[in-house]
Amino acid sequence: MTRTDPASAWCILRCAGARTLKVAASLQAAGFEVWTPVAMQPRRPFRGVVPAGERAVPILPTFAFARASRLVDLLAAASDPTRTDLPFSVFHQGERVPLIGERQMAALRQAEADAAEEARRRTEIARVAADRAERAAMLRTEAARRKALRAERRAFEVGSAVTVTGMPAVAGLTGTIVESRGNAARIHFGGLFTATVEAWQVLPVSVSAQVLDAA
Repeated sequence: MTRTDPASAWCILRCAGARTLKVAASLQAAGFEVWTPVAMQPRRPFRGVVPAGERAVPILPTFAFARASRLVDLLAAASDPTRTDLPFSVFHQGERVPLIGERQMAALRQAEADAAEEARRRTEIARVAADRAERAAMLRTEAARRKALRAERRAFEVGSAVTVTGMPAVAGLTGTIVESRGNAARIHFGGLFTATVEAWQVLPVSVSAQVLDAA
């Protein structure tokens, strides 16, 4: 193995796979420079229920890396009998502790960066899908609302003055009821302009005035 400067090198730590992140965090809290590549992973469904969000998982379960400049302290911590909940060991190759340089760590750092980019893309895809689902739900709600309104039946007295809502072409115009058809009405707006309008869009002038006053 190529000789590596211990001051900038890393040594390998081993631990139980399920405890990889906890061991790394525990050693970091104790003042050691420890790192293990991490990826974000969608939470798995449990009994048919899909939990929200993602969770951090180690890319290399059972492996963590610590600065070799504190190798003696790491060896002491590894043999500390009080660390029964988060035990770890310093990897040995025969009687030696192999050291890893920054160049050898670059591939692992790139793997973590790639995993982060994949998580970002996954989050963006999920956001777009959620936006589309929300818009589709809004459209369905609006369609149901309009369907209910169109089914609404009203009786208008022939000759009564009315205005129309939701039709920019006749906004602000007052018309006269020519024929009332239950769910629609024919309205004369003057001259040769007569239109059939859905009943829910027709407001007697008195009601229209009250709406304007309230606004």
